[in-house]
Amino acid sequence: VREGSIIAELDKKDYLLQLEGSRIQYEQLKTEVERLEKLYERNNISGNDYEKALAGLQALEVQVKANKNTLEYTTLRAPVSGYIQSVNFVKSEMVNAGTPVVTFIDVSSVKVETELPASLFLRQDDFVNYSCRTNLVPGKNIPLQLSGINKKSNSRQLYKMNFVPESSNSGLAPGMNLEVMI
Repeated sequence: VREGSIIAELDKKDYLLQLEGSRIQYEQLKTEVERLEKLYERNNISGNDYEKALAGLQALEVQVKANKNTLEYTTLRAPVSGYIQSVNFVKSEMVNAGTPVVTFIDVSSVKVETELPASLFLRQDDFVNYSCRTNLVPGKNIPLQLSGINKKSNSRQLYKMNFVPESSNSGLAPGMNLEVMI
C-alpha cells in the first residue's frame, strides 16, 4: 500500500450524526449571538448575557472541531508505503480501541533487533562496534549502528537491542535471520 492509502474504516453513521447535531446547534447559536450583539450594542441586554452567549458559541465551535476529528479517526491510513503482512479482523467484526487491525511492514528502512542477556547488558559500556551477517550473503559482515537498548528486560530476562544498517544498500530485508556481532 502507498502512504496515506486507506487500510480500514469504522462505521461512520453515529459519528456523522454527532457532527451534524453539533453543526446545527452551532449555526442556531451563531444566529442568536448575532441578534444578541445588536441588542448589546443598543444596551438592551447586559454584557454578562452577551458574553455567556459568545462563550457558548465558542464551546460549540470546539465541539464541531472535535466531532470532525473523531470522524477523521474512523479511517485508518497507511503511515508509510509498505506491505500488509496480515489482517487481524474481518469485515463487521468488533475491534477494541488500541487493538492492531493489521500487521504492517515498512520497507522504507530496515532495523535489526536482537536480545541481550543481563550479563552482556551490564557490560554495554564496553561495546565498541556492531555488525551482522547472514548465511544468505556468505562472507559479508554488514556494519550496524546502535539505535538503542531497552532499559527494562522482558519476561525472559532479555534486553532488546535495536540497530540500523550503516548503509542503505545493506542487502537486508524484513524477516531475515541474522547473527549479530558485538
